[in-house]
Amino acid sequence: MKLLHSFCDPTDTMPIVTSFNGRFIDSEGKNYYDISAGKGCNVLGFNNEYIQYHVAHAHRTWPSNDWNSKPEIWTKLEDILQKKLPDYFAFIPAHSGSDATDNALKFCFQYYSNKKKNKVLVRKGSFHSGSLSGWAMSDYRGWSKHFPDVEYVDFYDEDFTTVLEKYQGNICAVLCDTVSWFNGVDEMSDDLIKKIKQGKFKYDYKIIADEVFTGMYRFGSFAHSMERNLQPDIACFGKALAGGFSSFAITCLSKEMYDKISKPTDTGWALPIAIGNSRSQDPVGATAVVAALEYCDKNKLMFNVTNQVTKFLVQLAEILQQVETFDVTRKNSFLNCKMDKGRDVKTLNEIRAFLNNCGIWQYSTTTIKFCSFYETKKVETDYILNVFDDLVTKINQGKPLTNEAKGFII
Repeated sequence: MKLLHSFCDPTDTMPIVTSFNGRFIDSEGKNYYDISAGKGCNVLGFNNEYIQYHVAHAHRTWPSNDWNSKPEIWTKLEDILQKKLPDYFAFIPAHSGSDATDNALKFCFQYYSNKKKNKVLVRKGSFHSGSLSGWAMSDYRGWSKHFPDVEYVDFYDEDFTTVLEKYQGNICAVLCDTVSWFNGVDEMSDDLIKKIKQGKFKYDYKIIADEVFTGMYRFGSFAHSMERNLQPDIACFGKALAGGFSSFAITCLSKEMYDKISKPTDTGWALPIAIGNSRSQDPVGATAVVAALEYCDKNKLMFNVTNQVTKFLVQLAEILQQVETFDVTRKNSFLNCKMDKGRDVKTLNEIRAFLNNCGIWQYSTTTIKFCSFYETKKVETDYILNVFDDLVTKINQGKPLTNEAKGFII
């Protein structure tokens, strides 16, 4: 019998982890630097002491959940979110980015329920969560067949205005990720954003910004869609929002959307209240979000991402680009390097083993996804650059990728 890790290949042998600390994972007495930062959830470091202190206090103070009251921490969270996201009026809690995206779709379907508009446009190659609807929105492993009203638009091979004209009376939402990270770093063009905004007023649909990965200062600003002037009606935040301490996410609504869908339905329920589940009101999760946002502001991590972290990944990209068959894309704190062109599984496994033996935690076989921590130390980044430089040299010279498993040693 197996208790399977989510998103894990059940045939893969995963090391047993005994502890997490800062930027490191401890496994069998060796330290490993997690270049994915907990798949983007722990960019403030594992067991961040500031967040840990406030979460521990919340566990002693608040009940695990209470639908019949509003914990004081929620008022504080509302105030912080209103300052960071002034374009939105209502904030609906969720367990994860997957739930937040699901809620966004529910809100759009409810908004247009009388008009029976149900077509959703999404970018080909994007990824919008691990839920059933998220897999369908991402066309993940053919799951789109369960959602026939999802239309996948290749925004670069097809003219977006042509797609809008084709489905003009039936589109309820355009689901956007201003930077698609699943297959690299693919950023929306200014022209495409302009067309999406123009189409909204001509064909009457809502714009959803999936900020689960792009938000929380990943690319410099708190909300990348605001920086790009996408002007969405709904935005979804998750992953790093709670500093990796709690599974917590937020769906943000414009006032116009909230005013319409919060009106009582035939059953007497106001929809935003009816969204979610019995754990959505988690005050401990709200505490983690408040602490994480306070920590970012106090330590000016937004500037760290656009300066120190960006410079480090620019250097790493320059090293990786020395391998002609590596496809490297990068933006601020995220770097993607596809390695599978012209390489068999055996060679790809050797690359991963080489990095892991050097103490660099590489979970993917085909792609290096480097989602940097927002705080780094030069001694650590220098070590990482040296390891990758050694890897690239061996690949280019055709030398065997054999080394001893020592972990991260500085």
